[in-house]
Amino acid sequence: FRSNRLHHAWLISGPKGIGKASLAWRFAKFLLAAHEAGNSQQLFEKSAARTLDIAYDHPITLRVMADSEPTAIGIERQADSGGKLKKVIPVEEVRRLREFLSLTSADGAPIIAVVDSPDDLNPSGANAMLKILEEPPENAYFFLISHAPAGLLPTIRSRCRRLCCKPLSPENMDAALASLELDAAEERSLLIDLAEGSVGTALELCAGDGVRLYKRIVELMAQAPGMNRGQVLGFANCFDNRTRDFEFEFGLKLMAKSVARLARACIRRGQAINDASDQERTMIERFSKMPQSARVFAELYEGYLSVAEDALATNIDPVSVIVDMCLEFDIAASAAVSCR
Repeated sequence: FRSNRLHHAWLISGPKGIGKASLAWRFAKFLLAAHEAGNSQQLFEKSAARTLDIAYDHPITLRVMADSEPTAIGIERQADSGGKLKKVIPVEEVRRLREFLSLTSADGAPIIAVVDSPDDLNPSGANAMLKILEEPPENAYFFLISHAPAGLLPTIRSRCRRLCCKPLSPENMDAALASLELDAAEERSLLIDLAEGSVGTALELCAGDGVRLYKRIVELMAQAPGMNRGQVLGFANCFDNRTRDFEFEFGLKLMAKSVARLARACIRRGQAINDASDQERTMIERFSKMPQSARVFAELYEGYLSVAEDALATNIDPVSVIVDMCLEFDIAASAAVSCR
């Protein structure tokens, strides 16, 4: 920006929930405010810019927050008639973006588009987005937010400058949760550990009583091999559609996460994960005596992801899925302790 060579398209990548969209909109507000300052009586030199900070009560900030900024647009998944987010961004949304880009601002302000996320574009939408990036309007800037950039069209990636964002540190997570008034949450250290540097994941865990659910999963898995079938069924009934205590999709995520954590700990030859419970540490120590056990749980994790995808795509009984996943873990645990 300071050298007047700002690339027109940026691919902002990194795990979900770490603030990529917030960063993109911060870039947008900065560019708009810088243009406004340059058109005013204020002395504004690009070479003097040192911070992205724009006041919370600045008109640009207020308009962006109200989704009323005339030269900025956000493209994202929309809700269906039932209020649930659609699985993809249809090509119609990209066509809406093209129409928006055809407008010219009265005072020459930059035109900014934040696409969250190109991962969700259907094939037609991805091709339409590529055409826009190949022939961008003058003074237009694009911020594409991707959680899995390897899945994007190579030609889209090649048109963008890449900005890779890392998960937040435990210290930054602590500060972020405090700013969201989650500093009084129970088991805060475990919450931060489970969130893995993602504020979005931490919020999801809090909303779904995730720490309590994770502890129940670990308590059950710690019995393996030889899990109590009655307790397995009692746990699975927590996801019954009629009397559920937890959301099915959320349970699938945490079961997969528990196995992923176990696999990583086995790779480190039993080194406990930060803030693991005593039961989880004991389970890790028992299952990680042989390094081959890491492979067992890594393969189980891949299987869990496949099961979760199929279960969520079909109208299948959640209780039976959870029971089957617990039994699969019991089999994997038996194989892990017998690794030679």
